[in-house]
Amino acid sequence: MASGPQPEMEFDKLTILHKLTDIFDAIDTGSLHKIEKIFTSFSDDQCSTILNSAIQCWSPLPYAIKKARIDIVQYLLEHSLRQGRETMCDNWRKNHHPLSVALERSNYKLIKIIARNLHDINEILPGCCTPLTKAIKSGDLLVVQLMLRLGADVNVPCLHGTSPLMESTSKIDICRYLIDNNANLNQCDNRGYGALHAAVEKGDVDALEMLVDAGADVRLVGKDGITPLLLSTVKLNMKIFRYLREIPTLIEMERIDAKDAYNAFIVLAGFSSLDYWYETLELRQNGYPKVLWVPDTDVLSSEREFSTTDELDAIRHRPVKLGYQAILVLKRVFERSETIQLRSLIATAVTVKEEGHLQELRVLLDYAQSSVNKLGNMSCVLENTDFITLLFDMLLINRDENERIFFQECALTLFEIVSDATAEKWGTIKEDICKDHHIEDLYFDETIDAFLHMLNSLDHLEILEKESNLFGAVVRKVVEKDPRVDYNQSLLHVVIRFGREKEWNTARLVEVLLKHGANPNSKDYLRHTPLMYALKHASNTEVEKIVYSLMDADCNFGYLCKEGYSAMDFSRWGTLPNIPKQPLDLDSLAIRVIVDNSIPYSGVLKKEIVDLIDSHL
Repeated sequence: MASGPQPEMEFDKLTILHKLTDIFDAIDTGSLHKIEKIFTSFSDDQCSTILNSAIQCWSPLPYAIKKARIDIVQYLLEHSLRQGRETMCDNWRKNHHPLSVALERSNYKLIKIIARNLHDINEILPGCCTPLTKAIKSGDLLVVQLMLRLGADVNVPCLHGTSPLMESTSKIDICRYLIDNNANLNQCDNRGYGALHAAVEKGDVDALEMLVDAGADVRLVGKDGITPLLLSTVKLNMKIFRYLREIPTLIEMERIDAKDAYNAFIVLAGFSSLDYWYETLELRQNGYPKVLWVPDTDVLSSEREFSTTDELDAIRHRPVKLGYQAILVLKRVFERSETIQLRSLIATAVTVKEEGHLQELRVLLDYAQSSVNKLGNMSCVLENTDFITLLFDMLLINRDENERIFFQECALTLFEIVSDATAEKWGTIKEDICKDHHIEDLYFDETIDAFLHMLNSLDHLEILEKESNLFGAVVRKVVEKDPRVDYNQSLLHVVIRFGREKEWNTARLVEVLLKHGANPNSKDYLRHTPLMYALKHASNTEVEKIVYSLMDADCNFGYLCKEGYSAMDFSRWGTLPNIPKQPLDLDSLAIRVIVDNSIPYSGVLKKEIVDLIDSHL
């Protein structure tokens, strides 16, 4: 039992940090006695405060689980329960979740200890998944069996609707076990995709066959109109495509459309085979007509989808014409999936560029841009290799003057596409982000990387005033849509955090974002500001420029992060336990940062920046 706080013992943020460091040391060495001694120095309320505090998202209990110190885990859990089970579980969600850590390490004993003290065994963990789905991700069938014995529901989905069965489709033993335990074979996620779609996406033929044999609906249609068979054409997975098209319950028109689509994707991938198109033409002549799409773009105004073998023969060696045909075919087959149509436009634009049809390229890109404005989900476009290739090619300006200007304008068009995609994506997930602060990881790479890479590249181009205004307007639109300004990494955080790794001009990007409305006082999950990020992550050559830019934008130097420290603490720590000492060299022009994996950031700033911050406090 805690004996209450000693009268002379102060209990402030620095004391908590010291005690956390001592506790982590005790966990590392397995010294339960040392931990008991620390906790008997404080009241129950103060012990709860220490247990709920964290260093780099690690609080004592999950850290003890990470180190597999079972006796210490049981002691810390006993203290945690004194604040009430519901309060304890709420606090667990704020940092690394104890059950998540136990599941990641497949520690059966600790899983049972923690799971039995959960408020709800089916709750959504940080990272948007349930405990059962987390167990499935570990790939350990014994852990999955344990979770079901502990009461996990085999059909409770994750935040985005992914069912446990969908998650298991790349792990055949677990998939079979869930089917045997009455998993819903046709349960859909937020896209309307089921387990068969998931198996196609992961390319697992064995799981696919098992699901079909168990009775999964092969004609299940997603919200975008895509069946598992059509999805196999998008993935260009020949083995799955051949298996699904032979399933007896499909109607013949579904098989014919799938063959048309598969051949279209083959063309867009750069291959010359037209065998499926010839095959479907023969089938259509025997009573399977198709409804032809009337083009509505200038570049395709004279194009019409082929309807005879003679028409196909005439274009089989003309890559641009074949690209146009692919667009027309996919427009017809994937009528409800605008993202698929847009991908075909972009892939065809690559062919058009390579053939030197510059004006047609511009029209295709303009049409692609207008298509983006109609979409609510652009992730599959931004993941498209052809699109990224085209994006980078537009930034190559070692050409003659006319081509340089033309490609520069195309680059701006592509930048608008990327920006609109980013803004649309953020608009669809803003509500989810407000519900779960860990959701950012699900959408980071597919939008932010592309936008910031283009922003970094375009900022170096000598663009005219008109294009410059367009550039600024596009940046402002994305900045205004950024839903991560509270509790998650904003654009500023991401630029500063990954600028050195991505070889961006970080200081210049920070300046551009601030100029167009980025919030200099945005805060991530730990309430760390861009200034704090700069003092930890920015390179020695750029940190001063970044600090000056943030100052000019009126950043708050005295703001305290979740752990109770300000920017000055980030710059001057160096005297805490277990942190190597660093002599202050106030004349140095560089920042020397010392980082230890288990304790907060430390380091010293050069004199000029320290004085500047002091003047603002």
